[in-house]
Amino acid sequence: IFMAAPWAPRSRFGAVAQVDGRVLVFGGLVGPRNDVWESADAGSSWQQTLEIAPWPSRWGHAAVALPDGTVLLCGGMGGNGKELGDVWRSAARGSNWTKLTLEAPWCARVGHCLVALQGGAESCLVLGGRAR
Repeated sequence: IFMAAPWAPRSRFGAVAQVDGRVLVFGGLVGPRNDVWESADAGSSWQQTLEIAPWPSRWGHAAVALPDGTVLLCGGMGGNGKELGDVWRSAARGSNWTKLTLEAPWCARVGHCLVALQGGAESCLVLGGRAR
């Protein structure tokens, strides 16, 4: 058990476990933040992957790791106090991100879940949350 993480205290952050066993932690409240951290040894040690990611600082966002190792990040509450409706993708373990859209087909929301569906397609469900 890792008793003291090297990052600043936070809540309502995103975390995913990837198929290769790596764990990513990103964003979160007390800030909000837009940093990315990675552990390759089940949380025994952590390295900062990005100090400032290209996506806006946020908390209450949803994230999921897909079977191909891609990570999706969507929504949350931005630093301006407004719900976000964007979707970002990282195919590089969180070290770089591509904006897929600033306005997803669902309404902007915070506190929701993102679930990867099984099968050949990269499909996800966005569930719940508070929408504007």
